[in-house]
Amino acid sequence: MLTKFRIFAVFALVTISSMAKAAEHDVVKLKSGNRLFGTVTQLSRGTLSFSIEGAGEVDITWSNVESLESVTVLDVELGSGKRIKGKLDTPSPGKLEIKSDGSSQVVEMTEVVWMLPIGTTFLKRTSGSIDGGLAALQANREVDITVDAEFSNRTRNYLTEGSFSSLLRRRAEENSQWRNYFAINSRRYLGNRWFVLGNLGIEQDQRLDLDLRSVVYGAVGRTLIQSNRTIVAVYGGVDYNRENYGGFPISNSSEGLGAVEWDWFDPGSKTELLSKATTYLTLNRQRVRLEFKSELRHDLPRNFYGAVGVFESFDSDAPAGQHNNDAGLTITFGRSF
Repeated sequence: MLTKFRIFAVFALVTISSMAKAAEHDVVKLKSGNRLFGTVTQLSRGTLSFSIEGAGEVDITWSNVESLESVTVLDVELGSGKRIKGKLDTPSPGKLEIKSDGSSQVVEMTEVVWMLPIGTTFLKRTSGSIDGGLAALQANREVDITVDAEFSNRTRNYLTEGSFSSLLRRRAEENSQWRNYFAINSRRYLGNRWFVLGNLGIEQDQRLDLDLRSVVYGAVGRTLIQSNRTIVAVYGGVDYNRENYGGFPISNSSEGLGAVEWDWFDPGSKTELLSKATTYLTLNRQRVRLEFKSELRHDLPRNFYGAVGVFESFDSDAPAGQHNNDAGLTITFGRSF
């Protein structure tokens, strides 16, 4: 009789301890049956970042999650573009109940594409990466150096991104080609997946004899597809372009622009393909410019990754005697943070 009482007491203590632990932490149950206690850090691009006390942060493929309960209020975004804030519960496997201000809404977990705790600090809302590549060729004593860096900050209504890329080709101890590009933009999310966007870009390209190009534009766009595997967005607007080609007077022009962004990612294989194409139509003369960039990235352990990228710059009305395009291939190795 005493032995049965001890077993019951131990079982009761374990049950009470588990209930107390669950009441203090967010709880994730995986389809494998495992339960994790900790804090939701972020859901983005099909990956749930979950912080476990004493073990650090782990990344969980969202499709492997069966249920999620949160004790903190989260910003939640659905594939439709609708944004809701509240605490989460799971009334049945594969569903989420978002509770806020006395009301609740039940959605399929597959509809949820992004979430972040309310009050998350600026640094925790910011992510980025830096990578580089180096190739040395015996012929002509050539060395190619590539450096890329980018950052992203996401709040409930805004996404701010910045990027920098630089390519230097040094042949026979002289710079035979260089290309630098910097851009920063911010988009304000509206209802029904619409957004407005502002951008500042600065570019140099020795092959095109372009000493400096500055572009400022505003645009309106819409996210056509938004899921835990794919994001496709389009936007259009107008820009002001100031260019300085070597040996030619500085020129200013206004342009109409249209862009397509396609981001495909597979959380299971940790692979991402990000592509962007932008077309510029000069308004005061017959001229078309095209900027295209695509990068295939594969994540490695400890936040490292390898990437292969291609780029193309085209100008249908380049200054007399100058090249009208510049294209290239880059292979880099870097780290995200």
